[in-house]
Amino acid sequence: MAAAPAIRAVNGLLVEQRRSCSRWPAYGVYLTGFGGPEQPDGTTTERVEISYLGRTIATLPPDSSGGVYVEVPIVATGPVSVTARSTKGTTATATATATPAVPGLWANSTKEGALTVTGADTTVTGPVHSNGSLSVTGARTTVPAGAEYVTTLTVRGNGHQVTAPRKVTAGSPPAVADIAAYRPGGAAAKAAGSMYRAIPASACKSGTWTARPSDITAGVLYVPCTVTVTGSGRINATIAAEGSVHLAGTDLAIGPDMPGRPAIVSSTKGSAVQLTGASNRILGAIHAVNGQVTIAGARNVIRCGVVADTITVVGAGTRVEVDNKCRA
Repeated sequence: MAAAPAIRAVNGLLVEQRRSCSRWPAYGVYLTGFGGPEQPDGTTTERVEISYLGRTIATLPPDSSGGVYVEVPIVATGPVSVTARSTKGTTATATATATPAVPGLWANSTKEGALTVTGADTTVTGPVHSNGSLSVTGARTTVPAGAEYVTTLTVRGNGHQVTAPRKVTAGSPPAVADIAAYRPGGAAAKAAGSMYRAIPASACKSGTWTARPSDITAGVLYVPCTVTVTGSGRINATIAAEGSVHLAGTDLAIGPDMPGRPAIVSSTKGSAVQLTGASNRILGAIHAVNGQVTIAGARNVIRCGVVADTITVVGAGTRVEVDNKCRA
């Protein structure tokens, strides 16, 4: 049985939020103020045109109470408006604000170059937002409708699918993992229990701890410096580092693959996460809200999105996948 929807008032109208069968959360909006039945049989000739994200998505007759109900996917952060215009001249608008729990790509920087996609055949299936610029060049990049930017938008190259991009105001980032929770004694460290491991500072050579998949046990790994992972294989763990995280292997699979659990957490500024190599899978979100995430290499897949200060995608065949399984 589906969970009961949450109902609240927005601009004096009923706005009902419920889970959708699609990968997006949805808002059901009931707009009133239109005419009721005109004919003895309860029908009406009045029609109400529904507009969303600059497009007409439906034309409906008002019900017996003079209202229309429409459900729309929330594919973008910030204010979202649904407008209903009657053939008899009445107009009603509902505006709701939603921040997706799991974005595809979220760049928090307000500067130029905040979110840049220059590779080929990049596909993102979760909401895209930049608090600064959004630049899509290269070839055949596909992002969901309603990609957001605050300062400038550049779309150049062949075969891109960047539909109905929106200029918005800057917003606060979604909730991200706090590195303090992964330090010894932190909340995530305690929750992991015997599956928690902290690398000693003495293991960091010239500021870096270098590992292969066989060196990393399942659970939660805390690294007090930069970490470099090479080789191939499965790492069933969250890697939380005070420094940068460099993933330079081939056929690596990193992360707990559990709803709401990040795969990579970096607290450093500057270059925070670098993904190179080929055919790697990141099974959980990448959180690096203070630094830059660079996705290079070929055929790399990131499950559950990236939240960072700046994001650059330069690889080929990159996929950033977000769906309901990413939510805790």
